[in-house]
Amino acid sequence: QIISEVEPGWVTAHVLIKYAGDPKQFAWTVPVPEVPELAISPISAFGLLDNATSPVVNVNVENICPISEYACVRAEGSSCGISDGQSAGLADAGASGDAFPNGQPPVTVIDEKVVGDYQTVTFRASEAQAATQWLRDYGFIVNQTTSIYMESYVQANMVFVAAKLVAGAGVSSIKPLKMRYRAAFPMVPLLLTAVGADPHMTVTAYIYGNEVFRPMGHPVVKIDEKQLARDKTGRLN
Repeated sequence: QIISEVEPGWVTAHVLIKYAGDPKQFAWTVPVPEVPELAISPISAFGLLDNATSPVVNVNVENICPISEYACVRAEGSSCGISDGQSAGLADAGASGDAFPNGQPPVTVIDEKVVGDYQTVTFRASEAQAATQWLRDYGFIVNQTTSIYMESYVQANMVFVAAKLVAGAGVSSIKPLKMRYRAAFPMVPLLLTAVGADPHMTVTAYIYGNEVFRPMGHPVVKIDEKQLARDKTGRLN
């Protein structure tokens, strides 16, 4: 889940990641356009958004059969709107010291700090493969396919923030990471997110700002007013 606060020239991203497994194996690498200011965000912000935006389903059962429900279901030729075997249900809602060929190290460390229970390092990289090896040497657990997904961000000269849990911290110590950086618009690094994701992982993004945003390359979705329906209590679909 990502909350992006957008103001002129700046974006503040609050990123909450769900993780299951050995806390010593936890590692997280995020690309951002510029060097960010790092902090921990209150997890309550995500809870408030969940409560405000989650679907609410109310089910009312009304027996419209003119005779008893059992007789209605079993009667031949009955027109009560239900038949044998038919039921209604709810679906789930839902860098090393070696010499380098070009004279430049593949990774330039910009900043290192402990943020909450995260040990973080902010860096730039000139080669994705060398950068992933550098991360391993630095003690980060890195997937074998990371360099493939990292390459496009390296080519865009983006900054990377790598985070792992400090020694002794448990999975419950994983809190939302706040990153404030200069940018004209928010972004969601889906390519690199795919490295440690489940096959059907959901990414939910919220944008808080004074203007409407849409995904680049996608049309703006407009609601057809003719498809709106109102019930007797005044609620709309």
